[in-house]
Amino acid sequence: MKRLVAVACLFVASATAQAVPKKCIRVFDATVYSHKPNLARLGIEPANVFEPDRYWPRGPDGGDLPDPAAAQEWLHRLRAKHGLLILDVERWWLRGSDADVREAMRRYLTVFDWIRAAGYTDAMGYYGAIPTYHIEAALQGPGSPARAVWRQENDRIQPLADRVDILFPSLYAANADTESWEKRAIATLQEARRLANGKPVYPFLWPQYEGVKNPIGLQYMPGSQWARELEVAGNNSDGVVIWGGIAPPGTEDPPRWNDSAPWWQATLEFLAHQHLCSSER
Repeated sequence: MKRLVAVACLFVASATAQAVPKKCIRVFDATVYSHKPNLARLGIEPANVFEPDRYWPRGPDGGDLPDPAAAQEWLHRLRAKHGLLILDVERWWLRGSDADVREAMRRYLTVFDWIRAAGYTDAMGYYGAIPTYHIEAALQGPGSPARAVWRQENDRIQPLADRVDILFPSLYAANADTESWEKRAIATLQEARRLANGKPVYPFLWPQYEGVKNPIGLQYMPGSQWARELEVAGNNSDGVVIWGGIAPPGTEDPPRWNDSAPWWQATLEFLAHQHLCSSER
């Protein structure tokens, strides 16, 4: 009898385990390659990355914010008028004195509110702003003084995290040191989740090494390194935004899409083993 009860319990436990669905993730395409195929057939969703300060008329006071009416022009220039909107404004530093951070955050909040008021109703967030970019602290242990300072630094920008709909931390790699990158990535995503308070966190990944002054900048990383980055991001966040395809220095045209590129083959392998939220819609 005991054996039968044990078997029955094992069966129930197994059935219960099978009933728990695997966490789905979302994968977004923000690449700008030419001749890119339709990636939606793979469950990859489009992401609209927009740089409002490319069209940044000076305000009447000569300050660093344009006239509020500029938001109407921004919406006019958007490639898509709906869907995920990622604002890329890399001119305000959210680290420093309390006064400097308050002013920078005021500007971020103002631009966000202007775009909302102009009529954009779908989810929005800022690329790379939350949490603050602090590689040194992210590489330290959870109980280290540097990590504590980083947490306090991010606590100051909680109002910005509360206002946006989604967090988009930047996890670009500058070299082939995958171990250090993974440590930094996991710490950054943990901090992002803390600030998000349940909102989605979608990190930006780039299959090329970053850095204009980096000797290996814009070189494509090995497929194995890219595969590991996708895995780490998928396991520690709600999805991933893939960036890439910018024109090399001295050129104007973005590179052509390459189906055989190692990074893309690694992406296809990653997708084959994921439960994509887009497939549930």
